[in-house]
Amino acid sequence: MKKEILIVVSVISIIMLITFSFHVQSQEDTIVIGARDYTEQYILGEMLTLLVEEYTDLEVEQRFGYSTVLIPITDGEVDLYPAYTGTGWSVELGRPFIYQPNILYQQLKKASLEELDIRWLDRYGFNNTYGLAMRNQDVKDMGIYTYSDLALKGNPLIFGAEDRFYVREDGYPGLVEKYDFQFKEDKVLDIERKYDAINEGDVDILEVFSTDGLLEEYDLYLLDDDQHYFPPYEAATIIRMDTLEKHPELEEVFNKLGGQISNEEMSQLNYIVENGEMDAREAARVFLISKGLID
Repeated sequence: MKKEILIVVSVISIIMLITFSFHVQSQEDTIVIGARDYTEQYILGEMLTLLVEEYTDLEVEQRFGYSTVLIPITDGEVDLYPAYTGTGWSVELGRPFIYQPNILYQQLKKASLEELDIRWLDRYGFNNTYGLAMRNQDVKDMGIYTYSDLALKGNPLIFGAEDRFYVREDGYPGLVEKYDFQFKEDKVLDIERKYDAINEGDVDILEVFSTDGLLEEYDLYLLDDDQHYFPPYEAATIIRMDTLEKHPELEEVFNKLGGQISNEEMSQLNYIVENGEMDAREAARVFLISKGLID
């Protein structure tokens, strides 16, 4: 009887050991990709997923839909995600703004590695920063193509923005001071209808993000920030160093996106998804195929 019990215990122990080994192996072979809760992030998250699936044998767990500015990467909840240089520098590291994109990127890479054990990989090529947009016809009629043009000719125009833009350090107060803007009126707009506001003529100038998909749908022109007021928010993959040490091949895989996405291309991708023509994964796949990055 004792012998039979010992045999049963041994068998159970072996099964548990095998199960544990498979579980550990499964964890080792899975990476977690994060993304925030808006279209652009979903598309970029799917691009990163598709690249992993194309070039490695790793499994991907997606954790998309974070509502916070910072996705919890330092505590190990995710391994990597698409981030923005301006946010990483001013929010994650709490540093004062740097307005030169290349200097910001190099300083951010160095500080993030030293202080957070996070590696910034190659930038994708687009800059999702704040911008000012006007109706295309108004731009042509008034000859306003730059912020300096707007400073000279914008007195009779109505400016519109979300409430947060009026209080941000890199928002409206500094912008007005930089360009000496004087508008007829400033309006606070609800995020859900701000594009309708300019389309219906309630405002003439609109605060936007430079890769918004709706710029194309509403036939808007993104003015040139010719004195470089807005800080850069260039997108790139960030990854924990312990993940990269386990899977060093991922650096080359994700750097395939380096310099591949322009502002116009990102805006078009956002538009396609927001307009319901494709879902985020399909749009990401078609784009990567068009660039020769996946089959």
